[in-house]
Amino acid sequence: MRYRLLCCSDTHGDAPPAMDDENAAAWLHAGDLYDGPSVLANDEPPLPGDPIAEVFLQWSRARRAPVYAVHGNHDVADPYGWFTAVTEIDGRVERLGDDLLLVGVGWHGQAYVEMPGEGDLEMVCERAKRQLRRLATPRDRIVLMTHYPPLAPGLFPPRDGARADSASESIARLVNELKPILIVQGHEHRWAGLIGRTNSSLVINPGRKGMVAVVDTDEDHAEIEP
Repeated sequence: MRYRLLCCSDTHGDAPPAMDDENAAAWLHAGDLYDGPSVLANDEPPLPGDPIAEVFLQWSRARRAPVYAVHGNHDVADPYGWFTAVTEIDGRVERLGDDLLLVGVGWHGQAYVEMPGEGDLEMVCERAKRQLRRLATPRDRIVLMTHYPPLAPGLFPPRDGARADSASESIARLVNELKPILIVQGHEHRWAGLIGRTNSSLVINPGRKGMVAVVDTDEDHAEIEP
């Protein structure tokens, strides 16, 4: 089967990109819906109809395909209810089709941090693996959506000072175990728009502009739609 997946990340308070979702299996948002420091600086609850709050809510209500999201390090609170308007899958597994599963890895603290510790991410990965063992069948292929990139040296080249410590060993181990057909990641803005491969996985960092990925489970192949 072929699945069309609309992917984005790191929108930081803006609406996700405009992409036609009529024939899409799902929207995948790889985290940082909010801008963390701005959220923490404003401790007043939003008023009904707040224009900033409505940016994402109006977008989510207009979607024809289901929307899945993971928390990023900026998503320290949810004052506008954006995560309740979508399906949040931190450490969880959702079925996208008869032979395709979506595994989510996201994390946020009570205060803004640039990168969580490996122990924090390891706990999320273990939760996802426990649920996957209950749900997966031999025919299933896996899409991994993670805000934090796996540590895969040489996958994406440094760009203008992109940090070497913005990738995770825990998520790299998860990738080696699950061998996903597609990895959708975020977090490192300087990698936005890049496409690569690690082992058998297609890896994309869609960024706020977004990308459309097509997964063919019969051919065990994923590619980016032109």
